[in-house]
Amino acid sequence: MKKLIIFFSFFFVLSSQCFSQIELGVGGNYISENALVGVGGKALYTFTEKIAGQLAVHYVPKDEADFVVDLDVHYDAFSLSKKTFSLTPFIGINFFGGVTVTSDNRTVAGQRSSTKNMNIGLNGIVKISDALKIYFQPKLILGKTNSFAISSGVYF
Repeated sequence: MKKLIIFFSFFFVLSSQCFSQIELGVGGNYISENALVGVGGKALYTFTEKIAGQLAVHYVPKDEADFVVDLDVHYDAFSLSKKTFSLTPFIGINFFGGVTVTSDNRTVAGQRSSTKNMNIGLNGIVKISDALKIYFQPKLILGKTNSFAISSGVYF
């Protein structure tokens, strides 16, 4: 019984430390190529005081793409004030997935495609309270076709 109590105490302390480094968020995404608008979620994990990783998944209700996935690494190079505002550059990988569309905008039935691109941008976070932060992310998506994207929403 004593080992079980020690195990659960250790597990509770470890899990609370791990989850305190994760911020979850919801928001929207606009991509200039084909005017794609999506809604989705984000998870930001802080590895160190300066480095964080982010996974974002957005659903896009259009024929050109069904989903957009971003996997980014953020580096806190210049925070104006950690308490209220931070601006961090990031670099990452961007995946588009959806149905195959031909050059004359016809959908090919039963075929699915995905493209992998590189994205680079800035992440701006405004802290409203300890439990609520607003994020704004302009970024360039570099690949077969270059495009500009903006994501915005809230971390909680």
